Amino acid sequence: MDPLTNLSDGDEFKLPRNTFQRIGFKFVGWTNMEGGNDPFYQDEYPTFNYYSYNSDLYAVWEPEDSALELSFDANGGEGTMEPIYVRANQEILVPPHRFTAPEEGYECKGYGESPDDFARYRIGGIASFTQSIKLYAFWSPMNPSVGGNSEEYKGQTIFFEGVNIAPEDWYVTSDPPYRIYAEWKEGCGWYDAAQDWLNFCWAGAASDAIHWRLDRNKEYVDRYRLDHDVPEFGYAGKGVSDVFHFFMAKWLKNEGCYPSIGFNWFINGIDDNVQESAKGQGGLFRDVFGNKALVSFLVSTNRRSFNQFVQEALKNRRMITIDEYNMAGAHAIACWGFEFDDEGYVCALYYSDPASSWNNTQTGRDLSLGRIEVKYHSESDWSPYMATETLINGEIVKGEVPIIRIYSYDQGTQYWEDYFDSNPSSIVTVTQPTNDEPEEYYDLQGRRVLHPQKGFYITKSGKKVIIRE
Repeated sequence: MDPLTNLSDGDEFKLPRNTFQRIGFKFVGWTNMEGGNDPFYQDEYPTFNYYSYNSDLYAVWEPEDSALELSFDANGGEGTMEPIYVRANQEILVPPHRFTAPEEGYECKGYGESPDDFARYRIGGIASFTQSIKLYAFWSPMNPSVGGNSEEYKGQTIFFEGVNIAPEDWYVTSDPPYRIYAEWKEGCGWYDAAQDWLNFCWAGAASDAIHWRLDRNKEYVDRYRLDHDVPEFGYAGKGVSDVFHFFMAKWLKNEGCYPSIGFNWFINGIDDNVQESAKGQGGLFRDVFGNKALVSFLVSTNRRSFNQFVQEALKNRRMITIDEYNMAGAHAIACWGFEFDDEGYVCALYYSDPASSWNNTQTGRDLSLGRIEVKYHSESDWSPYMATETLINGEIVKGEVPIIRIYSYDQGTQYWEDYFDSNPSSIVTVTQPTNDEPEEYYDLQGRRVLHPQKGFYITKSGKKVIIRE
């Protein structure tokens, strides 16, 4: 291939398509390390930054029988795209499409796994694959007032996986403006970590997402803790969160941040944009998740993109937090469910707010989850906002709180399964033990358990045991 010329340090451009060939192998990307075998840049990498010190790129090859083929289908549009080849679990930037829309007024911002799928893989986002696959262009109207509604969810209220609120745990205020809350109880599946610092709402929202994630993978997390020095990270109700206290102990400055940064720091140990005091202090599950991208986000949404993002999270068993912009500035809250109107658009959301610890004292109950209506600016860009009602001097005053950013958190179960498949442990699996067994069982805090139930234990003889029902 001919070298690229007339480049200056900092120039950004798309790498040209590889024209090298090697018999019995497929090209899976480039590395800037001579002799390296990790493909840092896929074929036609869309946003390569040139610097003189990384100006030499070396081809990385994978045997044909193990290389994965990613092919692309116009899905009603016109044109073709050459396939690209990757390794299993190789992280790539989802490439831009080269198709022509099926009709004027439509655009493609991602690909699905079938012709009637959604934009599962967003262009410019990070993705990885475990098998060869054909990706189908997902076409959506450019007019933000068109599309994005869900036939599947219309007229329903959908909570994220694991959220379970009993009918008797709902509470409606007796005076207007009427507000709806739910009471936190053990096992309800949602959390409300109260921020102890003015600028730590991001840590509160991230803590809620982390609690939810630990809860959804409790069996794997408990199993992991048998061989790793990781605290239990409990939640005591009324905003008291061990995860949030962990943030407080490591992030020493009362400064704002983003929930995604805190989440990635806690799980993966990614230190980008992290306070100096916290660098190197996170990554409690780094060897399970590596540098995998676990959070996606969307900025400056409209009705269509907001609704599509929410639906994708629900379908992929993810969880959501949002950044709002209120009179005090940007603020992060956790979302636990969404209500859809008869057309299939989000018309309300269920949330917990790190700053509203006052909820926890109403009627003496831990009323930490609330409902708020979602509306859209139909006269302009169809951007979403939360509609507020406040009683001032005996009159109900309506207001709005714009939704400026929305985050989606991977549940991570598949990563846990892959980790334990490739890292078999010495844990013994047994059925329910009988009372006449001579072995003594202790929980992970070292307390003896006379009648062990389902869970993880350490015996007096030092064996690590998982008891299944």
